[in-house]
Amino acid sequence: MAKRRLSAASLRFLVQLAFLIGGFGIFVVLGSWPGVMAGAAVCIGGLWLGKSLFRRRATPEEVRADLRFRRDTED
Repeated sequence: MAKRRLSAASLRFLVQLAFLIGGFGIFVVLGSWPGVMAGAAVCIGGLWLGKSLFRRRATPEEVRADLRFRRDTED
C-alpha cells in the first residue's frame, strides 16, 4: 500500500492555520498590548514558516500550479 504524502500547499495551509489560531490564543490570554505584539509575532512567524516549508517540499509542478492560481485570482 502506497503512502499518501501531504502536498506542500496543504502543509503550508495547516502550518499557517495553526500559528494563526495560536496567535489569537496568545492575544486572548495576554490582553491588550503584550498580546497584540506577541500574537502578531506568532502569526508572522507562521506565515514565514509555512512559506519556507512550501519552498522546501514543493515539486516543480506544485510551484507552477500555485503560481497559476495566484495569477488567476489576482484580479
